[in-house]
Amino acid sequence: MFGIILQGIASFFGEISGSLEKWMVAKRVESFYAVGFQNSLVALAFFLVFAFSYGGSFRLHPDSFPTLALLIALSIAQAYATMKGTAVASRSTFNFIRIGTLPLLLILDLLAGYAINPWQIAGIIVVMCALFFLFMNHGIEKKGAGLVAFTAINAAITLSIYKWHVTVWNSVAAEQLVLIGSQMAYFLVCSVFIAKENPFRLLNRRLPFLQSASYATDSFIGSFAYLFAPASVILAATRSFAVLWGILFGNKVFHEKKLELKIITFVAVAVGIIMMAF
Repeated sequence: MFGIILQGIASFFGEISGSLEKWMVAKRVESFYAVGFQNSLVALAFFLVFAFSYGGSFRLHPDSFPTLALLIALSIAQAYATMKGTAVASRSTFNFIRIGTLPLLLILDLLAGYAINPWQIAGIIVVMCALFFLFMNHGIEKKGAGLVAFTAINAAITLSIYKWHVTVWNSVAAEQLVLIGSQMAYFLVCSVFIAKENPFRLLNRRLPFLQSASYATDSFIGSFAYLFAPASVILAATRSFAVLWGILFGNKVFHEKKLELKIITFVAVAVGIIMMAF
């Protein structure tokens, strides 16, 4: 239950970050490459402080290096698709489609030997039925859906590897520093050579800094939640909270339509999430 509470808090900051990114890219304040770099830079600072402060740790086991290399490549692809998808897809569509990670992650958790009870399996089925109902009633927009679908599939793989690493070999801070550092380097190169901008200069602006700080808070708090429960259960909580915040922010900030349909779907999703949490 503690891990679910952590994810509820993290998801709120994640929605603030995503909404601000979408608004800034739409208004051409900065490219999503610059946003990605700034997010990684601030998140890196969070984990650096934690790793080398009292009570923190930096532990990388050599046995993890082969799969860590794979995880780096997948996490960069995930970061790109997430940033691009955030910029082009509606907030509610973005969060609803990403729930598709759950059944894939459930299968991987079962293969990894985690105990998944019948209630959790039934909860997954309820969530997927709710999403199908929303799709059939045209509550999910197509714009950016392909990118978001990729993040849903890729997340199942990356989260499973991450959970395995921090459980068996590496500390959370060390794993995150390696992954975030790789993403930061990628977005820096893209920002300078593709978008032709200086992402360091943009950090002086209040709104970009607020967006990046919200992203870093989400990343920092959410990373530790996976220590307290199977990845499928924690991700289920993450996605359900994200759907709720996405509906609220999407309606109030971006004036997205079909609010009633999305709320009905969220209630069904929430029921499924509760079933998976116990």
